[in-house]
Amino acid sequence: MFMKMSFKFIFIATVMVSYSLKMASTTISIVEEYKEEGNLDPLIRVQCSYIHSAQTYMEVIGELIEYKDKLETVSEGKDLSYTKQAAKINATFHNVVGMQNTGLQNAMWIFSVYAERVLAYMESVINKVPAEDQETIYSVHQSVSIFLDKNIDSAVCAGYKRGIKLDLEVLRCSTDNLENLLTILETRTSVFMQRIDINANEHGISTDGHEQFSLNVLSLNGLLADMEATKQILEISGVELNWDQVLLHLKKDYDLGTQVNGNKLSQQIKSLQMFHFKVSEMVKVIIICLMHKTLTYKEYPYNWSKSGIALDIAELENYLSPLDNIDYKKSMVENDTKNPEEKIETMVALRMYLLGLRSPYEVTMVRSSTNKEANKQQQTYTGFQHDVNRFVNTFKNKLANINFNTIKNFRQLPYTDEFQKFVVHEEAVEILIALEQTAA
Repeated sequence: MFMKMSFKFIFIATVMVSYSLKMASTTISIVEEYKEEGNLDPLIRVQCSYIHSAQTYMEVIGELIEYKDKLETVSEGKDLSYTKQAAKINATFHNVVGMQNTGLQNAMWIFSVYAERVLAYMESVINKVPAEDQETIYSVHQSVSIFLDKNIDSAVCAGYKRGIKLDLEVLRCSTDNLENLLTILETRTSVFMQRIDINANEHGISTDGHEQFSLNVLSLNGLLADMEATKQILEISGVELNWDQVLLHLKKDYDLGTQVNGNKLSQQIKSLQMFHFKVSEMVKVIIICLMHKTLTYKEYPYNWSKSGIALDIAELENYLSPLDNIDYKKSMVENDTKNPEEKIETMVALRMYLLGLRSPYEVTMVRSSTNKEANKQQQTYTGFQHDVNRFVNTFKNKLANINFNTIKNFRQLPYTDEFQKFVVHEEAVEILIALEQTAA
């Protein structure tokens, strides 16, 4: 909300148009371009330039976030997204040796969640449907902006100073006019997408699997968007849980992670992480229950590793993280059930394990009936095998096309230094906004 001198605006707008045309016409890749500058590792330059692209997007849309009335005048169907670009950047960080498990990759994870959230806000305002509170999304925007600024200023990107200050100043002074702002946004996003693809196709900076880096995947294909449908899938397993209670246990974090409801971005990320943790906890319970139920059948062949049920149950382990390892429990079933006495001891151990789990799983009990009449009606071993196979296949289809290595990577984000730094920036922005409101 600064008054700008008109001649300065005209000069900078002219520079911006010239710069944009130059960028749009070039096909030189980032790696080749930076080889000319020497010194800094080309892959570091690529990472820093990708972070800078996110920073640039933040600058361009800042006017739309700060001034809701301006955003309301944008026509429906206008593409204001940066989610595809963020996904491809994340994929390169994930795929390319030398770019993996870096602080900049963690920063891009944070930006990716932001990009999805701010897009949902902008589309809601444009389409005139209920949107997130403007003050909240503005606070989120400011926090991410400062966070990206700090990453560009970090020691990692210390050598990446090429044109950044001029570039951002041009942007800050050339986005007051809505038509100009939208033109700049379209040009920048289009050119940057071209450059990502050139680097992927010509220099092996791969974007393979970029579809994995989206809120849809992080929500496990909308696993709880339809709770009744998910409940029906889980019931196929034959596991005797209070599925309504279990799904409600998951739903709170699912909603906070996908529908935001005015929470901080860090809270949204933590909620998604907790949702993933609870899902893998649920899968672990299902696996243990199915192991236990298998042992209740006299037809159990005492050769777990070669049974069809074991192979089906092993499929479910793909939905656990390394922190949810159940190899010890599986080895009990494989090695400690060679005679009836050992089998009973193993069943007791599995039941004790289930009882020790946190809510809502402490109510889990898998009982085998001692009533002769009830035993006649008990599901056959063959029928049980069939149901387990059907459940595993249905569950896999529900979560089709999800690479759980990506999920496991995301689950570590709240434990990183970058995330902790981002939380500090969130708190600082909250204080600054409160002070501004008090002063006003």
